[in-house]
Amino acid sequence: MASGGSVRWLFEERGKIILENQTLDEEKELKIIEAGAEDIQKKGGEIIILTRPENLELVKKIVVQFGLSIIEGPSLDFVPKTTEKVTEKEKEIYEKLFEALDEQQDVEEIYSNIEF
Repeated sequence: MASGGSVRWLFEERGKIILENQTLDEEKELKIIEAGAEDIQKKGGEIIILTRPENLELVKKIVVQFGLSIIEGPSLDFVPKTTEKVTEKEKEIYEKLFEALDEQQDVEEIYSNIEF
């Protein structure tokens, strides 16, 4: 067992806003980047905006001004520096582990670099 925070070096603290996958034209995307967004990812039905923590509120303000629908956030999260892909069998094992960890009273948050 490791002590609390012993694998924190694998993650970066980032501001995160998740939007509905809407039409995000180039002009709006550029304004969001100018406000401090470092990465804009489109995954499935979502648009994920990552920022430095100090730019989170300004990026949120721009997103709200554009009338974009926020699904989740703004929040500060630990984002993995690199991710590891796993097989379906491994995925099931990790999901059981995360469920067991989540049931523990001492566990507040679970962060992982596993890509499902």
